[in-house]
Amino acid sequence: MFHSLMVYSARGVNERYKPEYTESMERRDFSGSMTPLAAGFRRACLDQLYLAERGYPVKQTVKLIGDRYQLRAVQRSILMRGVIPPGSASRRRVKLLSPEDLSGAELWVDASNVVVAVGNYLCGKFLYIATDGLLRDAAESRGVFRNDGIRKRAAELVDAALSELAPGKLILYIDAPLTHSRDLARELRAGLSRRRGETQVLLADHADEVLKQAPDIASSGDSEIIDSVDRVFDLTRFTLEKGLNARFPDLAEFIGDSDKLETARN
Repeated sequence: MFHSLMVYSARGVNERYKPEYTESMERRDFSGSMTPLAAGFRRACLDQLYLAERGYPVKQTVKLIGDRYQLRAVQRSILMRGVIPPGSASRRRVKLLSPEDLSGAELWVDASNVVVAVGNYLCGKFLYIATDGLLRDAAESRGVFRNDGIRKRAAELVDAALSELAPGKLILYIDAPLTHSRDLARELRAGLSRRRGETQVLLADHADEVLKQAPDIASSGDSEIIDSVDRVFDLTRFTLEKGLNARFPDLAEFIGDSDKLETARN
């Protein structure tokens, strides 16, 4: 039933498998017949929503539901990161900005998170729009930092996207402890060197904690960062849709009207 999803989950970037970057990696569309989302997985998502709305711990419910439906790791990741209770999802959605909203504003970017997600897309990982409206990947991996070709191409795509936007001040934070973090910082700086406006690319030991203190707008797929800031811009989605014309399945549309949750489960 979940054959397509399993194919993507098997193509991770790790120490034993480091695919060379090729342009064919950029031609990928998860919104049509390639999507792994199917009726059986919808039932698992509904169960996760039902329990999450009632305050049950997410990790425990994902294990319970994953075991019940015999889900693989990538599907459990979707439940963990993509299925958000309607209340939290609504609060995040109202924070989402359009590219035009960034004009003259100060934007802080979780560069590690964004580059990893873009790199995972290039590696064939499954990406989707979570129920809070933000693009997520189901890879659970930061191995793209170890692949020079994919990391550099992901950085190029992010640089190109940021060059099209017009924030007055741009600060990109990279997790210093990550492998090749300094290489990524150098690559991002080179690509943004001609951007108008103040631009900084900084290494931080705990970038997520710094980003939670963003004065206004942050770009990240990290839920804790999103919940901590006033406004959010989905740079990962903008980068892939604008740069590669990528399209992604919407998990909220797949699950259906959450107001009818009780009816759907009965």
